[in-house]
Amino acid sequence: MPAPKPKIPIDEGRAQQAFLLAVGVSLALVLAGLLVGLDFGVRSILRGAEGGVLPAGGGSSGLAESVRRFVVGLAFAAAFGFFLVLGIAAAFYHGLRSRLEAERESHSRSALLDALTGVFNKAGIEERLEEEFVRARRTRGSFVCAVADIDNLGRVNEDFGHADGDAVIKGVGAVLKDRLRSYDVLGLYAGNEFVVLFPGLDRDEGKIACERLRDAVERQAGDRSGLDFLTLTASFGFAALEPEDQSGEQLLRRAKAALRRAKEAGRNRCAG
Repeated sequence: MPAPKPKIPIDEGRAQQAFLLAVGVSLALVLAGLLVGLDFGVRSILRGAEGGVLPAGGGSSGLAESVRRFVVGLAFAAAFGFFLVLGIAAAFYHGLRSRLEAERESHSRSALLDALTGVFNKAGIEERLEEEFVRARRTRGSFVCAVADIDNLGRVNEDFGHADGDAVIKGVGAVLKDRLRSYDVLGLYAGNEFVVLFPGLDRDEGKIACERLRDAVERQAGDRSGLDFLTLTASFGFAALEPEDQSGEQLLRRAKAALRRAKEAGRNRCAG
């Protein structure tokens, strides 16, 4: 079964804490401003009363009317300030959540990529294999799965070291990636074994595509690996979608069986 896609959850606690902090600080500032304004307003009214500056009606009723008007105005200002602060805090929370979403997507994608080659790793290619299998079944389309194995990579590791062996894997991956269509899918399945998915190709078209890749590896992989004194080759096994296939994994098993036949027939060839 394909490995599940790694789930990196959004830090909801972090987002909520930041939102509440923004609201709390904003409300504290609004409250402080209101208290300062209230203090200033009351002092102004009292000074006016002491100096005889009161609205018509005079006396305590005039003072009460001044206070009432001030409090009503203050209440409207407080309501406006509250909703303004709430809108700013909500926008801050939305921005933080969007950034966390982007971080999660970035981490999730990175977890499905091979660090050496930049193509999908085993978990990533297995996931994409099942997706393409389901899509081909739903649309009743053609689909080919191919497996490529670098010939004699063990000899390279023994003679030149694992660093050059890694360079070969990276170089072959670059050659394969350059020769694929934008919607083909490439992954490093295990060790020196690549899996290539060809949506929309039937068996004959898949064979042609694999032959082109095999030829490109033979002609260019040495140069792309920085080992131009070596002639690097790869063997390919491929399988086209059949009505009896029940999963992408079953299709992959048939492609691997074809790869074994290509290896047994002398390497640097395609079988399907």
